[in-house]
Amino acid sequence: MVCIDIERPNRKNWREIVAEQEDVILTARLINGHFVVAFMHNAHSLVKLYDLQGEKSQELALPTLGSVQEISGRQNHAEFFSGFYLVFIPPHGEFAL
Repeated sequence: MVCIDIERPNRKNWREIVAEQEDVILTARLINGHFVVAFMHNAHSLVKLYDLQGEKSQELALPTLGSVQEISGRQNHAEFFSGFYLVFIPPHGEFAL
């Protein structure tokens, strides 16, 4: 994620906020002075909070393996909302085709 000054939009003026990582960014929002960023990691989502300088402040605990869909909230509110879909894990046992 980068910060672009609309008064000086040349690429040389861009500032990196959240560096490129192995995990892919699914969605990100600025909420209450933090970037809330959902990543895809090994076929499930992780949600991390970053301050305005791009320092990771915490990783949110999700209820189980699943996929975070669209984060919503307001910049001046402390709460945010997200869709969360469970990853289907088949029961243990033998399977035959």
